[in-house]
Amino acid sequence: MKPETVFSGAAASGGKAFGIAAFWGSSDSSIVERAGGTEAQERALLAANIQRAKHALATLAYAQDKDAKDIIGLQIALLEDDTFLEPVFARVKSGMKADIAWETHLDQEIDNYAGSEDRHFQSIAHDLVDLKKRMLRLIRESPHSQWTSVQQTNLILLADDISPSDLLSIDRAALSGLALIKGSLTNHVAVLARGRGIPLIVGCPPAILFISNGSPILLDADNNIIAVNPDGNRQINMSRPPSKKPASPRIIHKADAKGSHSENRTVNICLNIDGPEIIQNIDVSAVDGIGLFRTEFLITDGQLPDENEQFEIYRSVLDWSRGKQVVIRTFDFGGDKVINGLIADQNVNPFLGVRGYRLSRMYPDLFRGQLKALARAAPYGNLAVMIPMVTAPFEMSEFKSEFQDVVAELGHQHIRCALPKLGMMIEVPSAALTLDRFDADFYSIGSNDLIQYVSAVSRDTLQLDYLADAWEPSIYRLLRECVSVASAKNVPISICGEIASLPKHIPNLLDCGIRSLSVSPGQVEVVRHAIGQWHRRST
Repeated sequence: MKPETVFSGAAASGGKAFGIAAFWGSSDSSIVERAGGTEAQERALLAANIQRAKHALATLAYAQDKDAKDIIGLQIALLEDDTFLEPVFARVKSGMKADIAWETHLDQEIDNYAGSEDRHFQSIAHDLVDLKKRMLRLIRESPHSQWTSVQQTNLILLADDISPSDLLSIDRAALSGLALIKGSLTNHVAVLARGRGIPLIVGCPPAILFISNGSPILLDADNNIIAVNPDGNRQINMSRPPSKKPASPRIIHKADAKGSHSENRTVNICLNIDGPEIIQNIDVSAVDGIGLFRTEFLITDGQLPDENEQFEIYRSVLDWSRGKQVVIRTFDFGGDKVINGLIADQNVNPFLGVRGYRLSRMYPDLFRGQLKALARAAPYGNLAVMIPMVTAPFEMSEFKSEFQDVVAELGHQHIRCALPKLGMMIEVPSAALTLDRFDADFYSIGSNDLIQYVSAVSRDTLQLDYLADAWEPSIYRLLRECVSVASAKNVPISICGEIASLPKHIPNLLDCGIRSLSVSPGQVEVVRHAIGQWHRRST
């Protein structure tokens, strides 16, 4: 038997997968030579393949979810943007071959976006690389990237990197896990992998590309390891047939709800969602409601839904909840979540600038429209509304006053409405340290930003992985203080950040006194199990 070899990286999408090594190889389209034609021929070739690429992308996007449609939609939009394409045609007019003109222009754009300090623009660079390669394959008629594998199921993909559209083109039934040399925790490949329940480890050593094709592999993204030819207990686990993959990691069927409170008792488990489509196949009896509805992800094609459209969306989620609480967060644009025309150019650091409630205050018409939609939806269920990025007590008071004015205005117009419970996110350290000064109906801890601000470590910077656990003592001390203040004021407190979805953090969160967790839909069962283990240890 071959000896076990273990590699490590950073988990971008959790879970474990058993399978065999396979490789995503692509012909290097940059070295494919082709004879050029006349200017008219090259221009026609370029135009024809732009149309071919648009058609292929539109077909690929058709059956995808919202995240995937947005990623592919950006590429389609660029192929329809005359301003973006004009420099390419200008190069062809000057005598350059179509493929060289395309490659030269895209390389410039990629460098511009990759050099930005804004993570959103950096992620666009990744999409441009994808688009560049797609067009070059079409123009040069080079083979598309494909699997190199000894079988076609239960595969662990090993690659230097992979583009979003290539990941979407892979048969999900064949793919068990991904290990990449490049990538990050927040790029679009990571987003797509998490949305599909595909374990993904990034930042792997280049040596993974020298693993023998067909080697047995355990990819354990919960512990950041890739074990090749696993032995001992890992080999025993490998010999067991893999469990059947669910159709979607977001689906929690009614059967899963059986005994859902038998072990977690007084600990509530709610869901984090980005839109109503995520809960379509989830039985509400399996959870305790919605702990975080991120409304900024309702944007489509660069546009937010209007007041009436928002009202219908909010009401549909309240109808689904059957009286259980639904916590909807007002728009949290800023940082790496942008909308055209709303982010101030003066943001030197977008994560410390005009974002969250700060941005909403700058666009009162947009914000008031959302509050009207929420007030109108409130009579149809147990609604609670909270604002993100609260820093000073006056912001909470201002928010409450604004919402009360909206309810009064709708009442004068004889429009059915109600004032929901109004709360705040605890993300800014200054707010966490002086929570007793904030008058809110409830508190929700946003651990992602709170950890980032307390530790001065960006969560998507793999080079700082050695500080991954350095924040824990300070954050847990801060959480205990927040829980103590909330308890003294008799105000409910929950946590909706990423650590609430990770089983390894559950014992510490419960030890801090937190009894309400809002988690990713795909993590409900593992979180419930972790709560049960904590209860057994503590009794």
